[in-house]
Amino acid sequence: MKRSNVPIKNKLSSLSNLVQSLKKLFSSHHEMPKLTKISYTFADDTGAVQAHKRVIVVTDGGSTPVRLFSKDGKSLGYNGDTDENGRFETYVQDGRGYTLILLEPSSFAELDRVSGLQPGQGAATVKEALRADRTYYVRKDGSNNNDGLTDTATGAFLTIQHAVDYVAERIDMGGRALTIKVGPGLYTESVQLKEVTGGRAAIVGDRTTPTNVEIRPASGESAAGARNRASWHLTGLYLNGSTIDQFGATLSADDYSQIIFDSLTLKGKAQSAVIRSSGRSMIQADRNVFEQTLTVLGTAADSVFLAYSGGFIDVQLNLFAIPDGLSVTDATASAGGGLSSISVYFNGTSGTITGKRYVATELSGITSFGSGVDHIPGTIAGTTDAKSAYDGA
Repeated sequence: MKRSNVPIKNKLSSLSNLVQSLKKLFSSHHEMPKLTKISYTFADDTGAVQAHKRVIVVTDGGSTPVRLFSKDGKSLGYNGDTDENGRFETYVQDGRGYTLILLEPSSFAELDRVSGLQPGQGAATVKEALRADRTYYVRKDGSNNNDGLTDTATGAFLTIQHAVDYVAERIDMGGRALTIKVGPGLYTESVQLKEVTGGRAAIVGDRTTPTNVEIRPASGESAAGARNRASWHLTGLYLNGSTIDQFGATLSADDYSQIIFDSLTLKGKAQSAVIRSSGRSMIQADRNVFEQTLTVLGTAADSVFLAYSGGFIDVQLNLFAIPDGLSVTDATASAGGGLSSISVYFNGTSGTITGKRYVATELSGITSFGSGVDHIPGTIAGTTDAKSAYDGA
């Protein structure tokens, strides 16, 4: 590890922005087994961001050795006396000491925990704050040991989940656009979409032919699912839910999450939903791309659109395609409980769905924007209970 070229004055100025956050984060009086993450831009004296470095901030470093460990137990360093190369540097801000440890990305990737923290101490890894839009690449011939920044076998990531984890753990978008571009092929993984700092990240496949980029997990609750306030935009993907767990959903959002989509192909499964939103979450077709088609494959599903516990689904499309002749056991659109809501409008529909058109219960609502009671595909009339409504008039 080499001494940073960042002047002390500049570091102290930048550190002052961290003080209040650090005081809140590090108020516990016990060792923290895991690292807490905050956002911070680390720049040199010209203002250039040191994007190739990863920074760890340890409060009140003092003379107590703090050890960094990898997941396999390997020690990554100590913060004893500063060596001749300035491996660790300690500064004082508002009467409190801060030790900045700069690691190369390869070492940071191995970092798992900090040991040896004393009462009142804490440690934080620092996310890179983007200063420009960025694209990460995923390819079938890539590697998760790559940096993901070039669309080559030696640059791209191997799995979508690794790209999602990388972005969620290390990047503060700061309002910039961040895209994960996925190359053609079959990805046998259940993609768990996580909260990203500073914006809504996007996963982009092949918008012209979504089936060229297929996500088909061996098992799992969904082919792609968002939880815990995650916010993502999905474009040009084939989410194949034919192998998900029973009572799952091909595409799902829960716990205050948001998914915006355009040009998706989805495949359902018996006793599972195709699109499911719950826990005050939202799944919405991109309103800026009305000229899009949502294709639902498969011959059986519990429902196509399922919202419950305050979930919201808003799907306004040019074309809703059901080429395989789908049969639903509940209803095409099903809303129940906690003021759940489904809004649907299709400029055109191709294919057929056998089963109930819609069902709304327990203070829920479904609307087709005045397109009539027969607008939602199905062969059986929709129903609502006394406390719910369908607005299709």
